[in-house]
Amino acid sequence: MHAVDPGHRTGLYVKDPGRGVHYYRDGSAAAHLGLSDADAADLDDVAIVHVSGITAALDRLTPDGAAPAFLERLIARARAAGVPVSVDVNHRAALWPASVAAPVLRDLARRADVVFVGRDEAEALWGAATPAAIRALLPEPAELVVKDGDVGATVFTADGEIFVPAHRVDVVEAVGAGDAFAGGYLAARLSGAPFAARLQSGHDRAALTLATTADFPDPTAAGATVGAATVPAPTES
Repeated sequence: MHAVDPGHRTGLYVKDPGRGVHYYRDGSAAAHLGLSDADAADLDDVAIVHVSGITAALDRLTPDGAAPAFLERLIARARAAGVPVSVDVNHRAALWPASVAAPVLRDLARRADVVFVGRDEAEALWGAATPAAIRALLPEPAELVVKDGDVGATVFTADGEIFVPAHRVDVVEAVGAGDAFAGGYLAARLSGAPFAARLQSGHDRAALTLATTADFPDPTAAGATVGAATVPAPTES
């Protein structure tokens, strides 16, 4: 889907290595996504719909924003079409406080087939401090992936749980690692890989992202050693 909003500017965030991220999203085109945009999305041949909790926060920046309605309609359309829904909780305190975000993001996660959430993120939002506590809070998703920084990640399914440790990485910058993990996991899922391999694929892509300030890891670095781990080159999919 490609759409242009001629009346609103493109949202922007700027990475400031070592000092975090600066957001310029208020009044953006994305904050004005609405029902018509969700209805216009072509779901033919779509294998999975992946959305972010960030979108749910955008209407707080725009008085007439309708981003939550966009999410609701898009998820409903995916459900009707039999397309799995993936949600990255992605709480951003700079966009909305945990007290406001917590119930909204919990409801969003409960309606997904695949959920990604950080252990520390879940603790800040819902007071769930362990992967098991997070699963107890969110029993609905068929696949709940709890990321625990440099410790590793656990996926909970109907058959139990699987843990895969993270790579040891000399971290240059953390921005984007969560998105890279989700991308790697979902790519492996779409290829039919087993759960452990999905987690491993997420760690592989996150490790490459952690080792650079660039938005896209240098492909010539793929296969090189990151910390104590050798990260395989990305494969075409």
